[in-house]
Amino acid sequence: MTVGSIFKRLAIFITAGLMTTALSGCGGDDQDDGGSASDASKTGTVSSAEEATLPDPITAAGADRLHLSDLQLSRLSIPSPDWMVSAFGSLWVKRDDGAVTRVDPETGKVIAETGPSRPPAEICQGIGASDDAIWSCPRVGSITRIDPATNSTATTVRIAKLAVQGRIVSAADRVWVITDTGKLTAIDPRDDKPGTSVALDSACAELAAAGTTVWAMCPDDNRFLRVDAAAGKVTGELELAGATNASASEHLWVGFEGGLAQIEPETLDVLAVYDVHPRHGGSIFATPDAVWVREEGDRFLIRIDPKSQRIVETIAAPDLPSGGDVVQIGDSVWATAYDDSTLVEMRVSR
Repeated sequence: MTVGSIFKRLAIFITAGLMTTALSGCGGDDQDDGGSASDASKTGTVSSAEEATLPDPITAAGADRLHLSDLQLSRLSIPSPDWMVSAFGSLWVKRDDGAVTRVDPETGKVIAETGPSRPPAEICQGIGASDDAIWSCPRVGSITRIDPATNSTATTVRIAKLAVQGRIVSAADRVWVITDTGKLTAIDPRDDKPGTSVALDSACAELAAAGTTVWAMCPDDNRFLRVDAAAGKVTGELELAGATNASASEHLWVGFEGGLAQIEPETLDVLAVYDVHPRHGGSIFATPDAVWVREEGDRFLIRIDPKSQRIVETIAAPDLPSGGDVVQIGDSVWATAYDDSTLVEMRVSR
């Protein structure tokens, strides 16, 4: 494991209570955590989590073993690239120096850079997209709204977002972050102010979203939560050891201590477990036809067929040992390697 991984991603496994203590006071005023007395009627929790019944892990036995060099279409050198989001016809890459790099996926070229380009005192992870903006965390204590039409910062929102949260998600016409007070807090894009907050009552550190549902991963409490973003309340939870990161498509895909869990969103039944491990420095990107798992170390990428529940291929990249993110755009897959300052594009094998 690289030094960057220890500080960038394994910070999730430092007790979330310690993280929130370290971050307290970053917002500045009473509005920063998004909470208010008027929010009390909109919060809710489920009293106890159901314990997941786990099937035996599906292994990579029989999967095709490929090499990145045989699939690579382009490679860019970008300073410490990590989290990504695809929106407005572009790939947006969050960098550890606080800047965001915009890449044209058609040409594989950088077309813009927005925000600071100097290392902050403390790295703040996080990027996401709403209907008309890109949202990024350049510094602890604030989130910037980037106008994709001008590639410039339109607004800075002061909010004490948890620094390790990599996915800033959009659901029910709001942008959602985890604040250092242990709440899921919404930002209203109409006025760019924190508003509705949902008490999580768990040490949560990462989010995923689909439709009007937000999923909160709570590794220290060994669970994840399902939140109705429109109603502003927790509607379900499941015990899953070390639940760390997730991606939602037709199913919910959660990285946890035992590997990767494929979960039915309504019943929270665990349909399958895969012997892949995105929680240490990796990530997940799910589509109805393919689930991509980014691992740190020997297996750079893994592709899962969600319908047949098989690991169909593993992709090695020995020159890129650090962790990062993965996104599929059309027939290409993009992956970052943050300690290797590299963004790669590869074709989807058939």
